[in-house]
Amino acid sequence: AQTGVTVHIIGTMHYNPHSISKTAAIIHSYGEKGQLGSVGIESCDRRWNLAQVLQPPGSLVRQLLDNEFQTAADVGRQYIDTDVVLFDEAIEDNDSRINEAFLSSVRDTLNPLGGGWTAISDDIVRGTTE
Repeated sequence: AQTGVTVHIIGTMHYNPHSISKTAAIIHSYGEKGQLGSVGIESCDRRWNLAQVLQPPGSLVRQLLDNEFQTAADVGRQYIDTDVVLFDEAIEDNDSRINEAFLSSVRDTLNPLGGGWTAISDDIVRGTTE
């Protein structure tokens, strides 16, 4: 749907100092022009809330593990009153899918002649064609 609202997606490498400064500069640019309406973060509630507890502004952990997510939120709050918008799947869903895939791979590896090699081959073919 077209809304007439500019959306700027910032490509980053997580926890990278260049990405952090680029994120801050872009958000400052929109904020200083009065064009910042919201800040969206690629995180779910659980991960975001945990980061706020473990890495509060000014803490040693935050200094060591500074990141573009918290920087975006901190800079955005200088210009707008609304909190960040979180838009990522729940980490529990992601963890469940990864665990399921890992266990399937272990079973296939431990039983190569009982269908494991076929399953691995099918996964590789599906991964290259999807």
